[in-house]
Amino acid sequence: MESHPLPPLIGKFVDGVSTWETLDRTDFSVIGYLLSCHLILESYIDEYIQAEAGKWLDFSRARLSFSQKISIINFPDIEENLDFMPALAHMNNLRNKLSHNVRYKISTESVLPLIHFLEKSRGSKLENRDPISVIGAFTSFVGAWFAAMYVRIKEGKDVDRRAAFERWISAHYPGNPRGA
Repeated sequence: MESHPLPPLIGKFVDGVSTWETLDRTDFSVIGYLLSCHLILESYIDEYIQAEAGKWLDFSRARLSFSQKISIINFPDIEENLDFMPALAHMNNLRNKLSHNVRYKISTESVLPLIHFLEKSRGSKLENRDPISVIGAFTSFVGAWFAAMYVRIKEGKDVDRRAAFERWISAHYPGNPRGA
């Protein structure tokens, strides 16, 4: 795909002169990756909510925000080390920051809540703390979780959640039991 230069942002007004801020140092691949991961997770969340609501409620017409969607989800029996909801809310905050400020930089520090969750869920330190790797691993975990919950609803409540989770991970990340 051919890249076209983007217009600069309006900078400060200095000594009666307008200045312009170029975006040539902006890493659009990180922005695009985070936004893509967010959209992927939102699609899983949408399917899960609709499956959980059943045929009587149509959540697609409610036009809920991502934040509203995750606020209505409750997993009361989730193990503490697998409770990804606070980290998911943080990922949404990162997405909101990028959506409103193209200059915002995703750093290892900015994804620390995701790192802490992944380390807690795995019981070991993450070797690769690169933001893209962290975001990808977190997206894989949360996507697998919602996929497992969806399967459990669609195939029957007696489907073991952990087995459905592991089955999804194995199918989509062969040779790697945790997806990343």
